[in-house]
Amino acid sequence: YAGVAEDATQDKLYIGGYDSLAVYTLKTARHMDWWPCQHQDLLLGHQFIHDTISKKLLDIYIDLKTPLVYDFSNQRWDFALPTGRVNITGFWHANKFISSLDTSLYTFGGYGYLRYKNQVQRYHFATKKWDSLKPTGDYFSPRYLSALGAGPEGKFAYILGGYGSQTGDQMLDPRYYYDLLR
Repeated sequence: YAGVAEDATQDKLYIGGYDSLAVYTLKTARHMDWWPCQHQDLLLGHQFIHDTISKKLLDIYIDLKTPLVYDFSNQRWDFALPTGRVNITGFWHANKFISSLDTSLYTFGGYGYLRYKNQVQRYHFATKKWDSLKPTGDYFSPRYLSALGAGPEGKFAYILGGYGSQTGDQMLDPRYYYDLLR
């Protein structure tokens, strides 16, 4: 289950698998570097993200509340996940971004266990703590498969569309959303 992340500051694309990490430089588009690395089994629903603030590549698995960090100098992940658990997530296709305002990772929505999510969660890197946030303003309908973009200061996230239902229940009136939320 490969992970993909972009480093927009260096125009690089990272593609990670169980035993290697590929680094593709988008500007030249001529060469891909392959770095061998030992990684645990990549879990269903994990997601890569590149933190442009700390210059780190992260593997996020929301259910475990533990971001893994890739060590570029030693070409390995910082630790292996414990084995012997269910490899299914409750947060398929959740959106995420890292805010430069407070250097935290934010996740929005997702899908799992027959429910669409409207949870907003934050991981603060300095304290290594996860918490849930209550969005204000218009109702954030439970959804997944939406698009997300963050403002340049990291103060706002913009969520466009997605698929879900007002109640979050997969069986009760699921639909496509075409709204834009800030």
